[in-house]
Amino acid sequence: QFINASTAIACVSHLSGFKIHDANFRNGIANAKWQGRLQYIRDGSFRKKISGNWQLWIDGAHNEGGARVLSAWLADQDTTYINVMIMGMTKNRDIESFIRHFIGNVDYVIGVPVYSEPMSYKGEYVRSCLEKLGIACAASDGLLEAFDALVKKYSNKKVRVLVTGSLFLVADFFVANNA
Repeated sequence: QFINASTAIACVSHLSGFKIHDANFRNGIANAKWQGRLQYIRDGSFRKKISGNWQLWIDGAHNEGGARVLSAWLADQDTTYINVMIMGMTKNRDIESFIRHFIGNVDYVIGVPVYSEPMSYKGEYVRSCLEKLGIACAASDGLLEAFDALVKKYSNKKVRVLVTGSLFLVADFFVANNA
């Protein structure tokens, strides 16, 4: 996101007719809220489904760069948690190059479709790609079903859930979490 902010600053700095000072840029970056980017979820319908000792995170990472940064963050977290990913991707993305960054950092993955994007992979296709790489995985018909499966599988465990793979999936999460 800092690269994106730097690009925006460079573009705006070269526009004529605008008087934007360095202090404006600093203030904007310092106060930016990037929903869906490494966001901890404290409430909502999904939070109510899971145990109080579970963590719930969402991130719209959808390419190798995002996967690399997200996996590095995950590697630095408390290792007493089981790391579980709920992953959905659009068909213009490479599942295997994305997930390779998480090998060794994620214990289990559930593939889901992205409802708000008609050109998304089905959960079963995501699962088949992950299985080829030797990743413990399953498929689900959607976020709700994936959470139900995780609660059943890990009911008495300390789990960190990460929903990722698509900004569209993050949007689906927000809609369903507030329903």
